[in-house]
Amino acid sequence: MVRSATDQQFTRYPIQLPVVYQITNGLSHTFQVGWTRNLSEEGACLQLAERLEPRTCLSLHLKTHARTLVTKARVVWAKKAEVGPILHGVTFSYLAPHVRQSLCDLIHMNGQVRLGGVRIPLDLAVSCRCKGQARPPLSGRTGNVSRGGLLLHQPQSLPSGTELVVTLHTSRGPQTLEGKIVWADHKRHPRGELIRHGLQFTAVGFDLELAMARLLVTLPAESQAAPLSEEVLSPR
Repeated sequence: MVRSATDQQFTRYPIQLPVVYQITNGLSHTFQVGWTRNLSEEGACLQLAERLEPRTCLSLHLKTHARTLVTKARVVWAKKAEVGPILHGVTFSYLAPHVRQSLCDLIHMNGQVRLGGVRIPLDLAVSCRCKGQARPPLSGRTGNVSRGGLLLHQPQSLPSGTELVVTLHTSRGPQTLEGKIVWADHKRHPRGELIRHGLQFTAVGFDLELAMARLLVTLPAESQAAPLSEEVLSPR
């Protein structure tokens, strides 16, 4: 929980969402990506690759598991962490009633406060190779993804602790990352049915996290606002 005078004493919840932002009171009109570090109904702490000056006005697109929430915000403070991205405190300048309600629903899931990353549906083909082993890679699919890991569907059961090199086959090209299996559904499955595994990312730097954010915010979904096209997201 993070509080400060500039946050108007609203409780911040450690909810991590990919975010697209655009500066609206400056010369730059390009879209960039980042992540929320925490979130409230009145503002957020953003983790970005660039430093924005206080009083910078932003247009924000927050990607959730259900839709993209669009709002306006103003930078209150910026601080470079010792390691990793630059932290920014922002307050929401205006929240449409339906956006405010969506934020409330996001924070309070089934009557309980959500603590942690939001899992965003993601159906992509993947190739997985066990680290340190020469056997052929396994093919599978993703089920959902958060900042810290993903749901992996594989043709064979892998024990917890198995370290993998996973390649996501996206429309932007292959994206490779590393992780380890933290759980698997070991119940009996019909022949040919893929088995669910929980994969936790390991050795993930902020550059890779930005690439994942850029992938997630360009995904279309029937229940979401129109995604930003890949062309308007300037690469880093």
